[in-house]
Amino acid sequence: MLAMSCFSTCTASRSRLLAARNLWSFADFAGCLTEIDRELPTLDPEGRIEATVLRARVLLRLDRPGDALDALESADCTVAGGASSLIEALRGSALVSLGRSDSGMELLNRAATLASAAGAAAPILDEIAFLGAFGYWMLGDYDAAESAATRLTNTARGLPAARAAALRGWADIGQLRYSEALASFREGLRRYTTCAERDAAFEASVIHAIANYELNTLREYGPPLLYSTSLPNVPGSSLDVYRALVGILDAERAALHGDEGLAFDAIIATDAVAIAGPWRAFTLSIRGRIAHGFGHQHLARSTALAVYALAIDIDWQESPAESRFALLAAARLLAEYDVTRAKHCLELFARIKLSIDRRYFAGIHPLHCAYEADARGIVALAAGEPSGFDDIAEAAALFQDLGFAWRAAEAGLVLRGRGSPRHVALYETGCSFFREQFPASMFARWIPGHRRVLAGEEAEVITPAQRDIAAMLCDGMSVREIAHARGSAVGTVYNQLKDLYRRTGLRSITDVIRRFNRVSA
Repeated sequence: MLAMSCFSTCTASRSRLLAARNLWSFADFAGCLTEIDRELPTLDPEGRIEATVLRARVLLRLDRPGDALDALESADCTVAGGASSLIEALRGSALVSLGRSDSGMELLNRAATLASAAGAAAPILDEIAFLGAFGYWMLGDYDAAESAATRLTNTARGLPAARAAALRGWADIGQLRYSEALASFREGLRRYTTCAERDAAFEASVIHAIANYELNTLREYGPPLLYSTSLPNVPGSSLDVYRALVGILDAERAALHGDEGLAFDAIIATDAVAIAGPWRAFTLSIRGRIAHGFGHQHLARSTALAVYALAIDIDWQESPAESRFALLAAARLLAEYDVTRAKHCLELFARIKLSIDRRYFAGIHPLHCAYEADARGIVALAAGEPSGFDDIAEAAALFQDLGFAWRAAEAGLVLRGRGSPRHVALYETGCSFFREQFPASMFARWIPGHRRVLAGEEAEVITPAQRDIAAMLCDGMSVREIAHARGSAVGTVYNQLKDLYRRTGLRSITDVIRRFNRVSA
């Protein structure tokens, strides 16, 4: 949050807006708007300008640029000095968000010139400079965004410099420079911790960025880290999306390391987060994905159907751009259990794809192209369509080029040695990657011949046949499939399982799968 004293020297107005400014800094944006409305009739003209600027900031943070523009249209543009320039800059940022890029960038550039000529205070100059850099980023001009953010990082102090450093990280992502992005995100968080000002939503977004790109680039090979424990424990519903996303990352990291309990704990914890329909659909899709990966097909199936029921009730045209990719996650999960509904999710995505705006790399960045190709390929293969092979191969190549090695390997596993020699090679590469890098992961357990064995003395008290059955269960096979593979009756397999339970003290197939926690190739 930038200092507000540059807008008004009236102590009464400033004190009346103090509660609203505190709500803003703690990311309670809905409460901030309510407080502004409550105090607005009591404010003097200068206080009204300050309230208008704060309202516009809140609305832009809530991804409501149209409402922000409406609020700014009522502002008195005859105010002196930097306040007028900042109002122009906020208008420009709203216009860029609405897709009116030429007029928006013209306003942003003019605001910077006017503010400098008027000798505006440093906080106003810094915010206008940040809005200009952010405008370039929204337009996909990552070179210009990086240059502007770097200049601001070098000249500004406090929170503006921290936000500029984080924006430079997102510009690096746009240019596929992940190592530089990680350094920029960490710098943003480091600068933030030295600030006297507070912006809880910014802190959460930087933590999420660091967690996401450390996960995807596999910079952490050790035990899974719980990034969610680092989020600020402050009120404010705007933080809930970040809490959910970081919970997803924690769950995926645990799943990579084969820690089923931690993976489920992290993803189930997102139930306590108050998030809207699109983000809830996304978290449920990941829960189903983890359940399927660890062999809990009944849970995965019920979760997939719940995701579909939620997805068809969402107005995806009104949802935040990034959240619409939850449809791809839903389609990917549903492909395992209901191909017709999976195809419907893809149809919904295709219907809104052309309307997705350019913010947040929506539909433009190669990573999003990879996710779409991956989802389409999995659904096509589930439907018996050969085109799925090429879609999956395209996704694997994109993930690999982006440096997301484990996602590329996962895509390769889907091919399962089928298709052309190129597809077979991608499958074998995926198998080798997980055997070597993440042998305990939920992905490795789907590799044929990659068996789990009971830990400790339990391995010695069961028969070879029971060990084989347990290994097949961990490979995701049902009892009926195991019976067919072994040439036995289904009742015989159940009798062997009952004897396994007696020998080990286990009580269910789920217990057997959970206990098979040491992997051998």
